[in-house]
Amino acid sequence: MEDQLYVRIRGRVQGPFDKEKLRGLVKRGQLSRMHEVSPDGNDWKPASEYQELFATEARQAAQQSEPVSKEDQPVEQEAVWYYSVNGVQAGPVTFEQLQSQAAPGHLSSDDLVWKEGMKDWVPGAAVPGLLFCTDPMNAEATDATNTTTTNKLGGGLLRTLKDSQGWIRFIVFFLFLSFAVASVAGLWFVIRGIHEHTRKPIEIGIYWLLYSAIFFYAGWLLNSFRKRVGRFLQDKSPARLDQALRSLRALWIYVSIIFIILLVGFVVLLFNAVAALV
Repeated sequence: MEDQLYVRIRGRVQGPFDKEKLRGLVKRGQLSRMHEVSPDGNDWKPASEYQELFATEARQAAQQSEPVSKEDQPVEQEAVWYYSVNGVQAGPVTFEQLQSQAAPGHLSSDDLVWKEGMKDWVPGAAVPGLLFCTDPMNAEATDATNTTTTNKLGGGLLRTLKDSQGWIRFIVFFLFLSFAVASVAGLWFVIRGIHEHTRKPIEIGIYWLLYSAIFFYAGWLLNSFRKRVGRFLQDKSPARLDQALRSLRALWIYVSIIFIILLVGFVVLLFNAVAALV
């Protein structure tokens, strides 16, 4: 194994660390097999390929391999927990395994968790005893990284993001209001068409309901971006900024699709108008 390795967790590169430091991270649950490591910061591999890092973990597993009766096993160790990260559900896992995901930062306090007997999914922060680490290597390193990020971004950009929150709220409110109005109008036309046994009002109602869906999804995407910008402004974490920009990218892709559809519709209408004149 290389003497020193870089570690990449959720897009953030840390290191390099010597093998003793890495084994210590494994022992504390701050480095797992699913994380990525690299000897040079360019060629990344799963940490599971470096079995020597997990030698202590393997010995502990062997020592604990003796079967335990279900009556003697604590409820917390039963594999009944499920968690969802970026919309991807995983589980079942034990509470200890769930904690091992939270400790290195793979599972955040905002991600949803659930187990049998719970009425609904809840944020990880609402689970008693589940501890989260903002940085898997060192809390001081996180503060230094966030400070560096703030310095690189500049106070002006941060103020711009903060000042834009109010305008984004206004646009989100307008989009959701448009969704409500379009939904009511669409349902009214559909009900009227059914009552009068006429086709035209039903077609108009369907168009209004389609518009309401467009307004709702645009508002949902923009509101998601607003929330993630707010979280970034709280802790100045690069990971939070990345999440916010990903939400913004999804919004622009959606808006681009809508504009393409409108452009195609405009071309079709123009072609029909020209054909009618000719």
